[in-house]
Parts: sequence; structure tokens; C-alpha cells
Amino acid sequence: MTDTDPQTVIARTVYALMPGGTYPRPLPAELAPWYCATGDAGHCIAVVVQSLAGQ
Repeated sequence: MTDTDPQTVIARTVYALMPGGTYPRPLPAELAPWYCATGDAGHCIAVVVQSLAGQ
């Protein structure tokens, strides 16, 4: 994995991440890499705002 891989970005930045979670239904291919689950929000699709990401 690279440091820009979706799961690497999520692991580095998402608070209260619950690793290993899966959504109960298949997600579209473009969204699936950005799926995560957190203890306080449940199922989520992470969003990176490029202008705030320092790139």
C-alpha cells in the first residue's frame, strides 16, 4: 500500500476507526476503497478534500 492508498489515508486520519468492518451490501467499485466504519458514526464513505490534504 502507498501513503495515498484509500485504506492508508483512512487509517491515518479517521478517528475511532473500527478495522475490518464491511458494509452489508456490495458497494460500487469507486466507493468501496473509501469505506470505513467508526465507533461513533457507523458505516461511512471517507472523503478527502484535496485543497485541505496538502497536495
